[in-house]
Amino acid sequence: MVAFLGPSAYISPDHYASQPHFPTWAYAAVHVTGRPRLLDEVRTMRQLDDLIEDQESRLAPKQPWSLPRRTSALFDEYLRLIQGFEIPVGRIDGVYKLGQNKSPADMASQARAFRERGTDSMNRLADYIERHNNLPRQEPGHGPDQLADAAG
Repeated sequence: MVAFLGPSAYISPDHYASQPHFPTWAYAAVHVTGRPRLLDEVRTMRQLDDLIEDQESRLAPKQPWSLPRRTSALFDEYLRLIQGFEIPVGRIDGVYKLGQNKSPADMASQARAFRERGTDSMNRLADYIERHNNLPRQEPGHGPDQLADAAG
């Protein structure tokens, strides 16, 4: 099994609208199950080239780096340490813990606390909690009391 992790984060008991609570974790992940197969050197090199090309393209406008086409001591040393493999997919399972066992107010409070952290990963986790639990989007610093005051 290989786990591909999505956003995840610690949840403080202070991040709930109600009390008492215990610290926990919110997460989203995909588990892929299959029987791995080792790759030969040619296919491993192709896999490395593809991975490096993909990641380097994300660094534009930087000139992309690529694997050298001539051997060197450093290249040979690292290549000996790498074993390429593939996993033909036998099963895929999405797993998540997004506050679904909590009240809507507690889930909204969690989403708001994640957005207050201000990172892309935490914003994605807040989005997941809201979408999965059919909640309205919670902006940082705008809890249910502030929204009611603004509306009335």
